[in-house]
Parts: sequence; structure tokens; C-alpha cells
Amino acid sequence: MAEDIAAVCKTQLDERRIPAFAEHRVKSRNSISKSLERRELHRIKEGKGPYNGFSDILDDLHGLAGIRLVVDYPRDLEAASLLITESFHSKKQPNIFTSTRESGDPRDWPASNQLANCWKARVDSGDVYTSPRCLEGTQTVARQHIHDWINSQDQATLLWIHSPVGTGKSTLAWTIADDLANTGQIAAGYFFKRGDLGRNDASQVPLTIASQLISTVPHFESSLRKSLAASQNPDIESMRLQQQLSILLETPLSEIDLVSSMKLIIIDALDECANLDRATEIMSLLHRLKDLNTLRIRLLITSRDECPVRKAMDQLSHQSLSLAADFGKDAASDIEEILKHGFANIRKEMGIKETWPSSHQYHELLKRATDPSPLFIYAATLLRFVYDGSRRGFPKRRSESWLSRPQGDSFTTQIDEIYTAVFENIDMDCQTGKPGFLTMQEKHELQRILGP
Repeated sequence: MAEDIAAVCKTQLDERRIPAFAEHRVKSRNSISKSLERRELHRIKEGKGPYNGFSDILDDLHGLAGIRLVVDYPRDLEAASLLITESFHSKKQPNIFTSTRESGDPRDWPASNQLANCWKARVDSGDVYTSPRCLEGTQTVARQHIHDWINSQDQATLLWIHSPVGTGKSTLAWTIADDLANTGQIAAGYFFKRGDLGRNDASQVPLTIASQLISTVPHFESSLRKSLAASQNPDIESMRLQQQLSILLETPLSEIDLVSSMKLIIIDALDECANLDRATEIMSLLHRLKDLNTLRIRLLITSRDECPVRKAMDQLSHQSLSLAADFGKDAASDIEEILKHGFANIRKEMGIKETWPSSHQYHELLKRATDPSPLFIYAATLLRFVYDGSRRGFPKRRSESWLSRPQGDSFTTQIDEIYTAVFENIDMDCQTGKPGFLTMQEKHELQRILGP
């Protein structure tokens, strides 16, 4: 629901030419529990007593899903606020937060309200929640390796998972986050995404990490309040990264009670940060959390093996894991399982009774997805291309169209093959075999995205 509402908001923002983007989130069970605990304490303090039953809890249960509109320029605040008041039945005016706002009374305002963090990059965001996970039974060796590292006592604090594009790094990171959410070991995450306004900004990382620790690390919020108050600077976003990390993470974490369990922080797709120099600086600063006496931190970073990241890693004690080199054979068998599962689902959805794809077609598609490199993105894109979930699809024709192109013999041509097949067929009507499938509006939008 939250995702759908955010999409509607984004459409209306575009129609009104308001330069802003819409974010959505769904509250986690742990966050709901902590909110109710705080509200019950407030009830007791006000003389109303503890909750008497489920109806009392329902009265206090709100904010399960949220929509936030982030406006680029102050002059557009009024237009965005008007959009909200005109579009929703509301009981109060929209909250407007700026980077220069004064900190509220700590007795009334949770510390999280003082942090202008990037919701879409959080481990509990709607965007991360709806991202694909590893298919059951796949990436099992890599996942076990990571779990062993997390729970070890003597291995490096930092694990760097690197490999080329399309090899499953982010999907693995999302799956590990899910695994540890169930065990209570996930502390926080920041998931970069190239081209996403605000999300690929390194300066958002400390604020976003700190805002999540409020819900995952006991007593962190009260320590954070003290640290923020002691800094005497309401505009913490303008500080140097080293100062931010000290105020938001190092100082408050050093003053909490001892936490016995290991906690993991995930930084995914570091190479997609707009400023890699600042991103690698944050990585080095986060690495200092290994010296905490109150909490054992593990830091998991995924990225492509690019020069700035590798140079920064060479300066840090870390464990390195190459998905392509260390788990290539496992990846090939996993991709075979993904294709089998995907084609079986398509046959079921479309009511295809006969054998499809043929044995020859299937093995040719499998070969292209795994040779010269096993690419999860190849398999995933192929399946989405063949069948997009609509009943009007023509999976047989689309699979034949994909196979009609010659196979490349290098990693680069393997990637090119994916995009070429998609773009050559993007305007093709599979029923008639003729162009004209896209509407003029869709063509204009595509041209806007791709550029001249």
C-alpha cells in the first residue's frame, strides 16, 4: 500500500512540476513494539495507567506506513504541502523538516526526528523490502561463508564482497539482511543506488546508520540524545564526515551498556556512490567501530572491484570475497535452478501445456547466462523479458527473439546482449511482430531517460 501511494504522489508531483521525490516505508515489528512501549510509559506518566486491552493498543497504533516528500528547493515547500492537504484526509498539517531546524525537547521528541536520513537506503525501507532475494537453495555456500564470518570471534571486522556487475552482490546483501533481521543481529544498512536522488550521496550514510541503530541497539537513543546535545550544533549534516561519525556513532555507542550479540552493518553497492572518495572515507571511519568495547560490530561492504575502493581496502584490515572467482561454479548451478524455476512459473501462469522451452532452447539460454561468466542479472533480465507478468505476453515469441541474436564471447558482449535484446524489442508488438507497442507518452519518457 505504501509503495502504491508513493507512486501516486510521484505522478502528481510530476504533473504539478514540483521538483521532489516520494519515499515510502513500512514500520518493522521491532519498531512497532518499541513505539508501543514508549507510548505505554507516557500513558503511565500521565496517570492513565498501562494498556487494559487490545482496543487501547489500537488507539495508539499508528504510523505503520509512511510517505515522505523530499523537496529540493525551499520555494517548492508550499506547493508540496498543498499537494498533501489536497490529496489526503488529514487530522493535522504536514510536518516540514529542514536541515537547520532546532533540536526539539528530548523528552518529547525521539532522537530519530532530528536526523534527516535517507529512508529509501535503509535496511527496513519499502524499496529494500521489495527487492529480490536469493531463490531458496541458491547462493547457499556464499551465504554460509558470510554467516560463519559474522559469528566468528577471530576474523577481520570488515568483509568486502566484490565482483563484476550482475553477479548477485546486492541480492546476496538483501538476503543476508533478511536472515539477520530474524535473529536480531542486523544493526543497520545503507543501500546505494546509482542515479537515485539523495540515495547515492555519501553524506547521508552516518545519519541513516544512526537513525536505524535507535531501533536495533538497546539504549542507543538516550546516548545519541546526549551526544547531539553536547555537540551544540543543530546543523549536523554540514559537519565534516569525521565529526558526524564521532557524534552520531562513536560517542553514543561507546556509552551504551554492553551488548552481547554480534551486530552487522551493511553498505551495499558502494561503487554506485556519486562521490567515491567520500564513500571510501566513510568506509574507513566506520571501520574504527571495531575498537568499541560495548558492542561487537561486523561491517559488510559490497561493490565492484574498482580502483578507489581497492586502494581504500588495502589500507584496512579486512577479509575479501570475490563471488565470481570463489563461487563461480556454485553460481552456474544456481542460475540453472533460477531458469528452471522461472520457466516453470511462466508455463503455469500462461497455461502452457507443451514442453517449452525445448531442451535445445533451454540449454542454449543457460549457456548464454553462464558463459563466459555466470551472471544472475542475465537470467533475471531474460525471464522478465520473456514474461513481464501480464496475460497479454507472448513468451514463446520473446524467447525466440532473444535467441535470434548471436552470442558474444566475452563478459562485455554478454552484458551488451542483455541490453541489446531489450532495446531492440521494447517497441515491438509481439502479436503482430510490428513496432508501435509503446504509446507516445512512453516513448517521450524513454527518450527523456536515455537522453538525445
